[in-house]
Amino acid sequence: MKDGLLIEGTLGSLVVDLWANELTRGFSENGNPKSEIISVELNDAWDDAFDSEHRAFAQAIETEQLEVGAGSGEDGKLVQSIVDAIYASDELGREVNIEQ
Repeated sequence: MKDGLLIEGTLGSLVVDLWANELTRGFSENGNPKSEIISVELNDAWDDAFDSEHRAFAQAIETEQLEVGAGSGEDGKLVQSIVDAIYASDELGREVNIEQ
């Protein structure tokens, strides 16, 4: 598999190349390892990466209600645990468990 952000699951893995417009999906077919390149079109992604979050935040302040399905404080805490584990993994040069 390529180098990048690796996401593993029960049905395979996904490598997100943060510097190219592609994802690499790893999976097993008849017991043999396979991979597939998935092209994605990202033009100026950082320009509007947080646009919907900003709108949802402003709406929550205005209406004093969160949108259905909006993340909670616990969701934010879990995301921060994942980010902390990513930095720890990089520093240690190995996989680390996510603290919950």
